[in-house]
Amino acid sequence: MKRNLFLAVGVFCALILALNAPAVITADYPLAPIPVTDTPPSGTMTGFIQAAAIPSLDQFSAALNKGQPNIVAGAYAPNLFALRVVKQVMDNPAYVSPINGTVTQFGLANQYGTIGLLAHNYLSGAHFSKLALGQEIAIVNGDGAVRRFAVTSIRRFQALNPSSPYSNFLDLDNTGAQLSSTDLFNQIYTGSNKVVFQTCINANGNWSWGRLFVIATAR
Repeated sequence: MKRNLFLAVGVFCALILALNAPAVITADYPLAPIPVTDTPPSGTMTGFIQAAAIPSLDQFSAALNKGQPNIVAGAYAPNLFALRVVKQVMDNPAYVSPINGTVTQFGLANQYGTIGLLAHNYLSGAHFSKLALGQEIAIVNGDGAVRRFAVTSIRRFQALNPSSPYSNFLDLDNTGAQLSSTDLFNQIYTGSNKVVFQTCINANGNWSWGRLFVIATAR
């Protein structure tokens, strides 16, 4: 009798753990993309972001209030940026908007519980390297509601095939451990209650040499 009771309890606990385990990319996505924030077009002014007055968070959230509670509309960091969020082009998980002042929501990351925000490092992504541990972040929904986060981790990787979203990567913060794009996606983008700001690292004359991920978790 006791043995059957212990077995039942064990099965129940295993089920609870399985239901709460973070989702990861499986065989449905044998390769998960890590979008490339690509080389700037010819003639683009690089290393320069047009200075603009940053509104207050209240002003920013009011401007984004379109009565749409279920969409991510803006990302805000005090004294750093107030960026509008745009969606990826349908059926293109590697798309990154070419418009300054915007970030692109990574659709595949959203399916796995994370708000992934992509930007070119010569446009809005230039702000991401200025984010530091503890930095406050606000995510504004399409109804003006605000969710608050704080930066808890900053990760850097070298792309072995810089122009490919399916490159392998070297973990620059972990003795150069090598990961596939799927491994990296699972490390960075699975989970919940977090925001990831992603852009490329410009090094050795290559604008797409590496990838920077700034991770903020819910407060």
